[in-house]
Amino acid sequence: MNNSNVLLELFYSVILPVPRLAGVFFGFIYFSKQNIPAVVKTGIVISISLSLVPYIYADIDISEINDPVSLVSINFKEIILGIVMGVIFTIPFQILNLSGSLFDAFKGAQLPYSGAFLSGGEGTATSSLLGYYIVILMFTSGYFLEVIQYVLLSYKVWPIIDFYPVYDQSDISITFILLNELFSIAVLITAPVIIISILVDVCTLVIAKQLPQLNPTMLVMPVKAIIISGFMILLINKVDFIEYMDFDYYSTLVRKIIT
Repeated sequence: MNNSNVLLELFYSVILPVPRLAGVFFGFIYFSKQNIPAVVKTGIVISISLSLVPYIYADIDISEINDPVSLVSINFKEIILGIVMGVIFTIPFQILNLSGSLFDAFKGAQLPYSGAFLSGGEGTATSSLLGYYIVILMFTSGYFLEVIQYVLLSYKVWPIIDFYPVYDQSDISITFILLNELFSIAVLITAPVIIISILVDVCTLVIAKQLPQLNPTMLVMPVKAIIISGFMILLINKVDFIEYMDFDYYSTLVRKIIT
């Protein structure tokens, strides 16, 4: 092998891990554009990609990517794969975001949608609050390190130069399991608040039937919001969200997907 091929393989070993890592952080809600400067995200991606250079260099075959079409196809595949992985890793965030939206919907919040700092898009006030809570859990429970671990493992399971991973047909059902867990756990977290909201609505209906001139629906709205918000504080204080979301369970599902 001549020196030019060695330098070319080393060059590919440095740049080829970047698209997948960039896709992961692009799909990861917490690392959206509004939250972290591009310089910081670029530094994270480059730091992780440099740690992969020895492994990629030992596995790469320059003869398989000697034309521009193959190189572009590989980069496109890596970006799509990274985005999909990033979206999967944000399922716990989506659970609490959906729970916060349900909180505000059932307490009758007016115009609840506003800028959500963590998601970089729209969200309710409660979903933003719970978003901060899940970020704290992410860094204190080691979930972020789990994300990095599985991203690195994905390069072994699905090498850069391979267009198809090794998987069986049963792995496809994991996607539907994740979607089912997303909605079921979100409803489970908000179930007590939903019950209280329904009870308040029933009491309001009884009052409205007896004293319609008072317009009790508008009068009860602030009280309803205070009761549900106070109960939500108790829920955060007493309920172990890690038990509900079970980071180990989601880590197992992610491991099944990429292995």
